[in-house]
Amino acid sequence: MSKARTRTRSNANDRPDSNINAVAASTRSAKKADADSAAVPSKAASGMARPPSKTSLLIEALSQPDGATIEALCSVTGWQSHSVRAALTALRKKGHEIARTKTDSRSVYAIAGTPAEAAK
Repeated sequence: MSKARTRTRSNANDRPDSNINAVAASTRSAKKADADSAAVPSKAASGMARPPSKTSLLIEALSQPDGATIEALCSVTGWQSHSVRAALTALRKKGHEIARTKTDSRSVYAIAGTPAEAAK
């Protein structure tokens, strides 16, 4: 019978003569110091306005007097039709009242009420 020999791997971090931990720590602290010292102006301070979200664009399109079709909502948001329908469902769950009317074999969606109006 032979005795099974196990071999342990030596990790560079375990060796006392290794300088890897010191180098890694100094690199981390240098990166943190650079990040802390970099003066990055906030968007509000620089006057840059945040672009409107796609949901707000969707609400704006639905708020039009004539409402909007799925195709129009797809072109406004850049989404596919199933994504627009899912967003309409999310708006309903948030309390928006979405009215759907059929005209010429097309569905037209419009916001009939907002969550603030529903709370009154």
